[in-house]
Amino acid sequence: MTDRRGLAVGSLNIAGQEFGPPLILLTTDGGEHWTSATITPGQRPALQKGALQGVCLTSAGIGFAVGFGVSGNLALLSTDSGATWSDITEQIGPRLADQPEGVACSGPSDLWIVGDGRASIAHSADTGTTWTDQTSNTPIGGTEQLFGISFIDPATAWAAGGGPVVLHTADGGRSWLDQPLPGGMDGGGLLAISFATATVGATVGLNESNILALVAVAFATRDGGTTWTQSSIPPEVLGLLDVSVVE
Repeated sequence: MTDRRGLAVGSLNIAGQEFGPPLILLTTDGGEHWTSATITPGQRPALQKGALQGVCLTSAGIGFAVGFGVSGNLALLSTDSGATWSDITEQIGPRLADQPEGVACSGPSDLWIVGDGRASIAHSADTGTTWTDQTSNTPIGGTEQLFGISFIDPATAWAAGGGPVVLHTADGGRSWLDQPLPGGMDGGGLLAISFATATVGATVGLNESNILALVAVAFATRDGGTTWTQSSIPPEVLGLLDVSVVE
């Protein structure tokens, strides 16, 4: 992504249906105008009814998006900076998480997926041709859902998810360390995480210790996640779904 070019993903809303076809929107003027990107038609049900959960774009113009459909998961690849997309779900195969939730692009050809269940963290160093499951390298071992991942360079990243849990790698995912948050969350989880530099970042989500009293949560760090400070959120905000930290 750049300050002018950006992508947004989701599902096309069709009256009377829970899901329409997956949707990718593209802007080349900083968000003033948006157009629908072209997704190569396919016969798989996930391409007919589904929703995309995450998207990223490399410096080389490679785009990667993941989500789910009514009968399976979905992974799309673009080689023209997000203008057109093709289905690579079969290519990823079992490396795709039970339900992929987030993606990150850490270099010209490095792609990452986080999600639920097996292969909670998966990495490709060749633009999606082959994948490595990194879940066993984490202290959670695939026992928690992961919803968000943020890379600042090919070696340094953070992932966040249920529990709540924040994981950090400084070696390109070969090992991940737990970075505990302050106490106070009895349930729920973190839905997104973003870092602008090696030290400055934030993560957001919701606390659902009482289903009748959902509360949004946000935490910020200025030391790379070693310590986190909880931010003040108005009580009427029930949850935060995404976050972006800029310098």
